[in-house]
Amino acid sequence: MGVRGKLETSRRIVSSFDLVLRRFIWAFVNATCCRTKDFLRFRRTPRANSESNILEVQKFVTSMTPEPPSDQTSESPTLFLIGIDDRLTQLLASMRIQAASFQSINDFLAVRTADRPGCILCDVMVSVEISGFHLLRLLKERSSDLPVILVSNVADMSLALRAINEGAVTLLHTGCDAQTAFEAVDRALLLNRETRAHNAMRRKILASIATLNEREASVLKMVTDGFANKQIAAEMNVSLRSVEKWRKDALEKLGIESPLHLLRLLMQAGFQTWPT
Repeated sequence: MGVRGKLETSRRIVSSFDLVLRRFIWAFVNATCCRTKDFLRFRRTPRANSESNILEVQKFVTSMTPEPPSDQTSESPTLFLIGIDDRLTQLLASMRIQAASFQSINDFLAVRTADRPGCILCDVMVSVEISGFHLLRLLKERSSDLPVILVSNVADMSLALRAINEGAVTLLHTGCDAQTAFEAVDRALLLNRETRAHNAMRRKILASIATLNEREASVLKMVTDGFANKQIAAEMNVSLRSVEKWRKDALEKLGIESPLHLLRLLMQAGFQTWPT
């Protein structure tokens, strides 16, 4: 083979190698781009959904979560002390929370405390006629949202278990240290704030539902029970368009966008069935 033949053969080999290399590079770049696009699409989609969900939840909370009434937000909590000895009273005074002392449970019950935030500290054996456990039962019957801390001069585990089982926050010993007393009061006041906020939400829901007319309320009740619009129309013997209109009007009156939001709100407020 002459020099010219060798050069021609080398040129063909280089040309073939160059073509293979170009194809390999093109395939690699194309595959990388596809993976990158898929990765970006995978990354962007959850983020977009997450941002959308956050905005949706924020809007829902802003529109439907009730704020505590103005008289509750500005009013300071009160410690209602029933039959508490001087030592513990002075100890609690260092918390700089306003307190009201009562000699007996009857004296306390004679004062209107239903709308006042705070908690109760009551001696278990405040009197022979009526004990701290009687107070727990009376407050339960009256649906009071004031938490009760029972106080005893006897460190008895069975007494403490009974107190908690009957609804007390805890049982304090009269000789407890400041830290123990402060933690018990803080826990009771936190429970009171949560309970008041929960009850305020329930009241607002009931007030909002009261603005619905009979058909709007019936439609939303069946929606929350899982009925589709067509099933509701058949049940009420009306047109589908009427059901859609009543449903839309009811949601607008309540200030929410979907039945799912309504269900979440009802569950959050503790309603097991449609409020009446």
